[in-house]
Amino acid sequence: MLVIVETRCDPTKLRRTFELLGFDDFLATEVNGYAGGIVVVWKKDFITATLCSKKFQYIHMKVSYPCMKEWFFTAVYASPNEDNRRILWEDLNQIANNMREPWMVAGDFNDIAWNTEKR
Repeated sequence: MLVIVETRCDPTKLRRTFELLGFDDFLATEVNGYAGGIVVVWKKDFITATLCSKKFQYIHMKVSYPCMKEWFFTAVYASPNEDNRRILWEDLNQIANNMREPWMVAGDFNDIAWNTEKR
């Protein structure tokens, strides 16, 4: 499985590139002009992925491998807008409250821990 954030292009235009790399299925969020975008690609022979929910800042999916326990994965590309990020955190909190299986969250949260991290 591969996750690409801030794709800045229509994921259908990337389909051929994914196929050349051996990936044969994907989920994606819409891009807003040249901003944002999340693409999750995988090989169907190894992974079964089912979309649970999707918004412009995340893709939440159920993942399973043959002979392994299923788990959940959320790919994040947070908006730089503070109000939008707040909505993202509310959504993630709601997902977390309903999780009973293993869950991994990864991506770009577009946030900093300390002001000294700003450029």
